[in-house]
Amino acid sequence: APTPITAVFLDCFVLTGKEGILTQKVIMTPLERKPQEATQYSDIGMMLLGIILERIADRPLNQLFKEEVAIPLGMTETCFKPTPEQYKRCVPTELHISDQQPPVPWQGIVHDENARWLGGVAGHAGLFSTAGDLTKFAEMMLHHGNGFIQEDILSLFTRRANLTPDSSRCLGWDSPTQPGSSGGRLIGPNAFVHTGFTGTSFWIDPDTGIAVILLTNAVHPFRENKKNYFPWRNDVHTLTTQLLL
Repeated sequence: APTPITAVFLDCFVLTGKEGILTQKVIMTPLERKPQEATQYSDIGMMLLGIILERIADRPLNQLFKEEVAIPLGMTETCFKPTPEQYKRCVPTELHISDQQPPVPWQGIVHDENARWLGGVAGHAGLFSTAGDLTKFAEMMLHHGNGFIQEDILSLFTRRANLTPDSSRCLGWDSPTQPGSSGGRLIGPNAFVHTGFTGTSFWIDPDTGIAVILLTNAVHPFRENKKNYFPWRNDVHTLTTQLLL
């Protein structure tokens, strides 16, 4: 049976067809921990946030992102669900094995299984971008929001939330943990990051004014190949920061 909070969500999201079934499955996912008891790595919170944003804005999430983020920031090469013509510009990720065809990589199609299940547009995954576009986003963040985001809101989201004991998590971002931070050995204490399962990382350090964008395919041809990736990523961020300081 749904919890009282879940029941409220279900009342708010009365949908029909496939969309309704998928949304209900997300909302009905049981909690493995009590709120603020521990940090649990999970997609569900961000998936639910994407669904909530769609209902508040009365627009699909990909349209909302394009109109409220991509266009104002001039991020012309960032989108959900690239067109087949754009596939060749997308880094191939894990090989997709099926009975009908030889193994081929996911290319131009989101690697994350839950995002594919939701049709390629989700609050936690599915966005494709370039280093050039992400540089525009980084510049906005390094210039205190630059009129796009209120500075106090930016600060709220990029500092540790302290919602659970000993967690490095911010609201939608993460912060450095030493030793072994993916941001390398020179990252500052006020830096913040977003990483992706396929190996991507996006570090922004307001103390140095440096942003390091790493768009990779560490799960190619299979995710097992990722085991030696983390020390390499640490070195990439360290050396890049060292060159720019």
